[in-house]
Amino acid sequence: NINSVLEQKMCCGCGACYSACPTKCISFVEGKYVNYPVVNEETCIDCGICKNICPGQMNINRLINGEKVNLYNNISSIKVSYSKNDNIRVNSASGGIISELIVHLLENNQVDCGVVVTQSNNNPLFNEVRIIRESKDIHLSQGSRYSPASNCTILREIINNDEYRRVIFIGKPCDIEALAAYESINRKLREKIFIKLSIMCHHSPTRKGLINLLTAKNISIESIDKINFRGDGWPGTFKVVTKNKKVLKMDYYEAWGNYLSQDENIKCMYCENPFPLEADLVVGDPWGEEYKEDKKGKSLVLIRNNTVEDIMSELEENKKIVSTNVTYKDVQRYQKNLLKRHSEFNLNRLLFKRVHGYKINF
Repeated sequence: NINSVLEQKMCCGCGACYSACPTKCISFVEGKYVNYPVVNEETCIDCGICKNICPGQMNINRLINGEKVNLYNNISSIKVSYSKNDNIRVNSASGGIISELIVHLLENNQVDCGVVVTQSNNNPLFNEVRIIRESKDIHLSQGSRYSPASNCTILREIINNDEYRRVIFIGKPCDIEALAAYESINRKLREKIFIKLSIMCHHSPTRKGLINLLTAKNISIESIDKINFRGDGWPGTFKVVTKNKKVLKMDYYEAWGNYLSQDENIKCMYCENPFPLEADLVVGDPWGEEYKEDKKGKSLVLIRNNTVEDIMSELEENKKIVSTNVTYKDVQRYQKNLLKRHSEFNLNRLLFKRVHGYKINF
């Protein structure tokens, strides 16, 4: 089972194992810094399903076997796009394309629901994976969430609830990789997922950086009403609103660079699938010189199938979004920091071998 992945610290906390376990022997824990599964060995039947769909195990296999992902594969087009709705655009992390797409699909009954991540109602430092069914609820998930989220824990509910017939699933690359693997062995899930949408992800921060930021600014967790990690334009503002309406604002670069990015899931160090091949659509920031003066934001969009191509064209024709075609060379400029780990694949293999003692033949 996945205990071997946990022992090697290659768990990304996606939660797919929790949803897929046939005996429900896996529980999921939201720890102080990270989310992780716990296996009840007494009820585990060693079926291997959890390990077979685990993105951490898939990452291990690629490192051992030298199977570097070709990120350029299967791209039908690449765009830099933005929503023409300024409210959506300015309050999103970058350009508002994800929000605009979900709103369009819900309002035109092309999907029944969307899987998104919002702030937890119980603790503002934590995230909650939610299913939204109305476009008016999109504001709940706008902006980035730089705190662990276990998107695939919701898959069990999607499979078992017949009201969810057509779903758009938004997640990190590891979430998408796990979902695709689970779809391959579960026909019911495969038939329900309409679009798999991935954000571009450099790494998933633990909650440690966020806790350090709040401590440095003398903000108690108990006093917080809401945390916005990005929004109010591009590249965005980190904002904490307390229950008595006091507001702390920080520039995105200061919040991310000095605090939020400083502690990461170890598995992220070895990730070489930041634009997951399994996604139908991948969205991130175009960190290019030509956009650095844009204060509203744009989205870098990689499209991997005809269905999404048609939806984007429809949004463009209806003047909901504006798009410009770009090339993969532009992507390499816009996301050079993210692609650095992918280019250092063999170096990461050596590091993995040194840490875990695997015999790796080059």
